[in-house]
Amino acid sequence: MAGRALNLLQEASTVLVDALTYRAVTAEIQAELAGARVDRVTAPARDSVLITAGRGGKHGLLISASPTSARISLVTEAPGALSEPTPFVMLLRKHLDGGRILGIEQLGLDRVFRIRLEGWADRSEEDAKSLVVEIMGRGSNAFLVGASGRVIDVLRRQVRRDMGPGATYEPPQPQDRPEPWTIARYEQFEATLLRVASMRQARGLDARVDQVLSAAVAGVGPALAAEVCASADVPAGAGVSEFDGADLQRLWEAFSAFAADARRGRFLHEAAFDGSKPVACSSWGISRMAAARGLSVRRFDSACSMLEACFGAAEAIETLTVRRSALRRNVSTRLERVRRRIEAQLADADRASDDLRLKRFGDLLTANLHSLGGGPLRQSRVTVLDYYDPDMPGVVIEVDPLLSAVENAQRFYRQYSRAARAQEAIAENVARARDEESYLESVLEMVDSADDLDDIDAIRNELEILGYLRPEPNGTNRARGRRGGRPAAAESTSLGPTRFATKDGYDVLVGRNNLQNDELTFRIARGHDLWFHVKGSPGSHVVLRKSARETVPDEAMMAAAMLAAYYSRERHSSNVAVDCTEVRNVRKPKGAAPGRVIYDSHRTLYVTPSKEGLMSYLG
Repeated sequence: MAGRALNLLQEASTVLVDALTYRAVTAEIQAELAGARVDRVTAPARDSVLITAGRGGKHGLLISASPTSARISLVTEAPGALSEPTPFVMLLRKHLDGGRILGIEQLGLDRVFRIRLEGWADRSEEDAKSLVVEIMGRGSNAFLVGASGRVIDVLRRQVRRDMGPGATYEPPQPQDRPEPWTIARYEQFEATLLRVASMRQARGLDARVDQVLSAAVAGVGPALAAEVCASADVPAGAGVSEFDGADLQRLWEAFSAFAADARRGRFLHEAAFDGSKPVACSSWGISRMAAARGLSVRRFDSACSMLEACFGAAEAIETLTVRRSALRRNVSTRLERVRRRIEAQLADADRASDDLRLKRFGDLLTANLHSLGGGPLRQSRVTVLDYYDPDMPGVVIEVDPLLSAVENAQRFYRQYSRAARAQEAIAENVARARDEESYLESVLEMVDSADDLDDIDAIRNELEILGYLRPEPNGTNRARGRRGGRPAAAESTSLGPTRFATKDGYDVLVGRNNLQNDELTFRIARGHDLWFHVKGSPGSHVVLRKSARETVPDEAMMAAAMLAAYYSRERHSSNVAVDCTEVRNVRKPKGAAPGRVIYDSHRTLYVTPSKEGLMSYLG
């Protein structure tokens, strides 16, 4: 019923928060921090400020002007701070350390907030400065404003509104929309919707009822508008002009009930999630809208805790995407280098194979010594009989005219020997490069199937150990290994394998990277445990723990096979072949790359991996 409005929300790169929800946020900040003394000011990021206040510095006021996660909220767990504070934070420290937060207000139902601050050197409240915060997507910003109204400094320079130091602060132009509780009669509600719908149609915009409601009433966002439609049991995707009197009456009743709750501050903090991705949140509930879209709903005790849960999840997803892309780019670059090296080595092998025929030339010269004499040949080409061919044809051979036939034959034999040795060395190099290629392909697969930052960290840690990547400046791992070979240190990561439990209680362990695959298979697993791996394709090692001589139920076997297929290159394939054997049957070839094994005495299961399928097998 929420229709396209929620599709747009799900496609959004950040969490959308309506201004009415920020009314609840403002009330919580006022209740917690009004009159609190400022303990410290830090910079969690270049575009963020954290003001810690209250007795013992237990409350944190986070102000973020990030283009993708702008917000103002109380936080219970302070984020880490930059090693070097930003100039704006240094200025805030100068004015605020030892001062107080006098209060916070939301300007109307806009996403603009004025935080009144008393610095330690201020003589009276008349000298109090203000921190004005604008939460406006990519145009979000924060301004330190003096008592005279002039901007002292700004968090982000050169955003949409050019209002730098020295300018008089002017809030954004207020939108000409009524607040929900000011619409007191049905006739006023109907006239407002019809007027906005007509204006939108005249401008070529969509006049769906949920979008019209969001555009007509201050503070109401797309998700909240869809919730009101769902409460009224009216189609959110229909145009206002299509509604009859009964539809509008039900919509009015639902809206007026919501407006009454909003006026009295009857909050219901709910957030809708699509899996782990936050879609929308509201302090007036969105459970009906979420149910219509098949989304899960989480309820919170406060608006601020709801915001932090939603933005924390969104930032984790964004961080995972960014780090996965960066790691994939690094691994892909190295994989391409290996493939180019293989091509060059194969070209060398082709050239060396041409030189292998020189042995035949040496043999032919030796067989024709009686006709060539013992002195210098004095010509660059000689014709000899091929005694190895029944027809004994004449063969023309290019020779060194200054050398004798015997010396030319010896020269051919030496060139042949070098070519034979080169062929052998090239074959070994190609085999090693193919092994490295296979290893990097498996790493790429693990990067693509990584579900969280712990998985990405484990993979990066492995690449650092093996020397493919330099350790990150804040990394703790400094172990190095020879590239393409086995690690110099046995450690793989402080994180253990990912653990799952089947519905019938069996533990299933899944390796996060190739070093951990080896550790899982050859150190953690017992010989009688069951080992699973997708057939003929890179993927994680999967171990199902069981007792000796125990017969594992088919459902538990299918759960482990499903995990092996899901954490492999075949994640999006159907009817995937997964081999299963006891761990005692798995061996590692000498010098093989991490994660590479051979095995025998296996059986093969066929599964079609999916999240839904996994959930049906796991407890």
